[in-house]
Amino acid sequence: LKRFLIAELELTFAFLEENPVYFEVLERLGRERPVEANKLLAASRLYLSEILDAGCAEGRFMLRDVPAAAETIQIAMLKFRFPHLITQLPLDDLRREANAVIGFLLKGIESR
Repeated sequence: LKRFLIAELELTFAFLEENPVYFEVLERLGRERPVEANKLLAASRLYLSEILDAGCAEGRFMLRDVPAAAETIQIAMLKFRFPHLITQLPLDDLRREANAVIGFLLKGIESR
């Protein structure tokens, strides 16, 4: 789960740094076509759900409602999924913050 979330941050950050025009596309999409933006988020949640399902099957995670957990994790990580829309922090700072948030999330879902 941690590797997936950090990879999303790093890939999105690098893509938007190299292709700043897509920053404007993301802004407009969220503002003018929120239904389409929500569809993109829903598609991303499928991967989260698969990771969480696998973690539950392996006994690593304890979750009663995987889709709800995936949505909650996605909400908590939105700053790091689309960092350029929210902050101008450098990648190292974002990575540090993301690791802290992921640590809290994992504490809440890991089997004890």
